Amino acid sequence: KYWDVKPIKYIAEITLGKMLTPNKKEDMLYRPYLRSLNIQENHLLLEDINYMWFLRKEIEKFALKKKDILVNEGGEVGRPCILKDDIFETGFQNSINRIRVHNENPDYVYLVVYLCFKRGYYDSIVNRVSIPHLTKEKLENCLILVPPLQEQRRIKKEVTLKFEQISEIIKLERKRILYLKEYKKSLIYEV
Repeated sequence: KYWDVKPIKYIAEITLGKMLTPNKKEDMLYRPYLRSLNIQENHLLLEDINYMWFLRKEIEKFALKKKDILVNEGGEVGRPCILKDDIFETGFQNSINRIRVHNENPDYVYLVVYLCFKRGYYDSIVNRVSIPHLTKEKLENCLILVPPLQEQRRIKKEVTLKFEQISEIIKLERKRILYLKEYKKSLIYEV
């Protein structure tokens, strides 16, 4: 009963990425940038990075820092990733929204954003007339449960522990399936 419910815009700054700039103009730097393809569930795919031109004043605006939450605006709408480290001299394209949390726990906010993605919440709020887009405005107005900071940390810790336990079980079951497939092959060979 003492948790708050707020739109994300009241606990974080949300920035839509830069429009693709293929041609150099004055005072521009050629820098790598992330696009929606690079944003995967819980990690970044960095094998395929493109470059574009950034104005010097845009470098800081589109900088990527540790604990930034990146959310696909297009593609697989709402797919999030939280940065584990700063990514130096790299920006992001306008197919990505960046959430930079102010005073709350970014790890907790990421869990809520991830839950919204997995439960199909973002799919339910995007316009389906053409290609779906999770606009900055729609993301800013998504409601988020905001418990006290200490409780946010506890929730994040418990969810992480459960996730690790489940991941370990999945890993063991995959090994078991592989072993059973090999065993099946050997039985067929024997017959």
